[in-house]
Amino acid sequence: MKLFLGSDIIGNQKIFSIYVSLVNAISSGDDRIVAGSTASVTVQAVTGYSLPAEISVTGASYTWDQSTGVITLSNPTANVQIEVAAV
Repeated sequence: MKLFLGSDIIGNQKIFSIYVSLVNAISSGDDRIVAGSTASVTVQAVTGYSLPAEISVTGASYTWDQSTGVITLSNPTANVQIEVAAV
């Protein structure tokens, strides 16, 4: 067994890492996504801040629900980078 660093291939499935960069927020959820599947990350603003209307995601398609803080990722093409700055 080898350590997981970045993208990897296990069997015939390519696996990508999910990296989350946050300002005035915390997150929970998946830290990897398998090609052809979905993953989710939930973001919560710290006290005194609100979740932003826009976020940045690279490496996968995504939907962002500002009211719940749920980011749903799909169709990864590379390691995924998420950036959220609560306001």
